[in-house]
Amino acid sequence: SLRRQRQMCIRDRDEAQNATISQIKMFLTRLGENSKMIITGDETQIDLNNRTFSGLKKTRKTLSKIEEVSVLEFENTDIVRNKIVSKILEIFPDK
Repeated sequence: SLRRQRQMCIRDRDEAQNATISQIKMFLTRLGENSKMIITGDETQIDLNNRTFSGLKKTRKTLSKIEEVSVLEFENTDIVRNKIVSKILEIFPDK
C-alpha cells in the first residue's frame, strides 16, 4: 500500500533550487513514519525564470528552526565528484 511505501524509507529531492515553495512543501508533507528526507540543491544554480520563486532558500531557513531537522551546507571542498569539478567551481564561483 502507499502508506506502507512511505514508512521506513529515504526520499531524496535533488535539484531543489528549481522547485517552488509549494513543490517542496508537497514533498515534505509526504514524510512517513521512521523515514528520512534529503533535499539537495545549489542556490547559485537556479534555472527558474524568476530566481525569487526558488523554494530552497526559504525552506532551508524555515526548517532550520525545527529541532528534529538537520540542515547542512557544503563547500566546494566537500565535492566528491571528479576533482576537476572543484577546480571548475573555483574558477566560476558566482555563475
